Amino acid sequence: MKFCLQNNVKRLTYIKVFYRTTAVFHYSEYALYDFGTIVGAVGGSLGLFLGFSCFQCGGWLINIAWRKL
Repeated sequence: MKFCLQNNVKRLTYIKVFYRTTAVFHYSEYALYDFGTIVGAVGGSLGLFLGFSCFQCGGWLINIAWRKL
């Protein structure tokens, strides 16, 4: 680094860098719904609003298959 000398005076420039805060943020990601929760939510909604039951539908299909055999 060279210094400019004029009239035997050194001219220096300082650069200071500071952080705005010292806080550290840690973000984590996690699943809100797993497969069982989704099945329960969809089944509950269908049961409430459409009157649909997987158990009743399965029984209906088994009866049809039983009659054909």
